[in-house]
Amino acid sequence: MIRVRRAGAFLAIFAVGALASSGCGEDGNDVNAGSGATPVAAAPNQLELKDFSLSPSAIDVAAGTKIALSNAGANQHDLVVEGSDVTSHILDPGAVGTLDTSSLAPGTYVVYCSITGHREAGMEGTLTIT
Repeated sequence: MIRVRRAGAFLAIFAVGALASSGCGEDGNDVNAGSGATPVAAAPNQLELKDFSLSPSAIDVAAGTKIALSNAGANQHDLVVEGSDVTSHILDPGAVGTLDTSSLAPGTYVVYCSITGHREAGMEGTLTIT
């Protein structure tokens, strides 16, 4: 009988601790609701290269910014700024790289993947330097 009571007490303490650590009160409601906590947003200055799109398709960055690139596709991709010599390396699937925009003047530019057929398939977007 004593073992059952100890086990029951342990389970009750464990359950209360689990609720507290999960951010829920005893009634299951979120104890952080209305606390002013801000949800985590997507990281700025990042661009995902997919088969065959850019995500996001339009990106705004401050002058001199390096844009983090990730290849989320099954094919090689790169990123080129039209009308300039700014380009990334060709990225294998799953690879990451950067696009250095420090030589670009403020303005809006067309960016695209230069692998044959990729731009035509939809890998094109806009880059705005502010």
